[in-house]
Amino acid sequence: MSERLCKKPRYVNSILESYLNQVKHKDSVMKQKLMNMVYFAFINFEFYKKKFQGELSENFNIKQLPMTTRDELRGTFQDFIKNYPEEDYSICRTSSTGKDAFLFAKPSKHVDFPRMAVSFLNSGLWRIGDPWLKLTTSSCINTGCVPKSTPDEISDSTIIATNFLNEGKKEIKKRYDFFKNSKSRLIHANPNYLKLLLFMFKKYNLKLDKTYAINSTYEPLLQTTRKLIKKYLKCEVFNQYGCSEIGPITFTCKHGNNHIFTDAVYVEVVPDKKFGRGDIGRVIVTDLRNDVMPFVRYHTGDLAYIIDKKRCTCGLATPIMGNIMGREEDLIYYNGKAIPSLEVDPIFYNADNILMYQVIFEEKKFTIKLLLEDKSKGYDQKKIKEMFRKMFADSEMEIEIVDIIFPYKGGELCRGKYRTVVVK
Repeated sequence: MSERLCKKPRYVNSILESYLNQVKHKDSVMKQKLMNMVYFAFINFEFYKKKFQGELSENFNIKQLPMTTRDELRGTFQDFIKNYPEEDYSICRTSSTGKDAFLFAKPSKHVDFPRMAVSFLNSGLWRIGDPWLKLTTSSCINTGCVPKSTPDEISDSTIIATNFLNEGKKEIKKRYDFFKNSKSRLIHANPNYLKLLLFMFKKYNLKLDKTYAINSTYEPLLQTTRKLIKKYLKCEVFNQYGCSEIGPITFTCKHGNNHIFTDAVYVEVVPDKKFGRGDIGRVIVTDLRNDVMPFVRYHTGDLAYIIDKKRCTCGLATPIMGNIMGREEDLIYYNGKAIPSLEVDPIFYNADNILMYQVIFEEKKFTIKLLLEDKSKGYDQKKIKEMFRKMFADSEMEIEIVDIIFPYKGGELCRGKYRTVVVK
């Protein structure tokens, strides 16, 4: 393992431009880019000609256009790239595992790092050219180009997550020494795997004395996870939301608001009556730069709170998006209302001695798996049950104490993401 750093000044201008766009954002410029991309996709690609036929007019409303899904795009990859000009492009795959993964293409000239770097700069503990550490899973690190390579001047520093809870002191000490000896103060990490690694440091009395900035990504950042990371490590925790196909979409500022990278993406949060509530909606994104395989009104699969024209006082001019509340497939429909994983999390926030939990909902019955920090100590079962009954009144519920909770579709290989809510 080695530290990641900008070896060449190649990205400096792009980073500064991306940051400047956050300060001098103009809605009119973003909407012009949006209109150009919609028309470009419609004129040049058969997929969008069929999808938007009869929907486009001189003053079209973006919200009237049908959304695009991953399932629709999964089988159309070759159709997008077969007539593309000879400009260099990259063929990539998503970080999803198994049948959920799919290939996509993007211009090689557009890389994700400048947007990531804006998130890093926002932490106050990273400057352009500084080293940084990355902790992620094998499925995410393998996300990338097949067979071409994306231009990337970042040296290898990635720490591949394993089942940290089953690693012995010798292996954990090696990871600790890497953190301890590193000059980096910025950790770009999957929050759940970072939490588990820091827990193992604590278990073996391995203390990191520096103050760190955590740039959480790859999975939703829940308050229970943030709480434990800050318990184990002296740090501030920031969040970056995105997906493999689009790249970074938002990052949190010093006030905790999610600023949209409007130079690269246009974001909508669209409600649906089926949710039984008007404060949440699907995250629909249009990539403003990908002219190889356009993603127009693309549903990421995530849900977020709806914020109506709210602006932030942090000094950045870009609009903000509501907090990501989980995947649509993980919604619990109970008594006619949709409950996302983000709203289940407070049940466990004030319960001590819980390292990880998973709520499984099947046929109107709940099973709660708990992984304790200290198996020799108890936990506040009464508090959890009281909080649970407030949210899911008259429900059937069972609690199990377990030795391990595996990531979804990852098993012991730890390739997948953790799901705190599983709906069967």
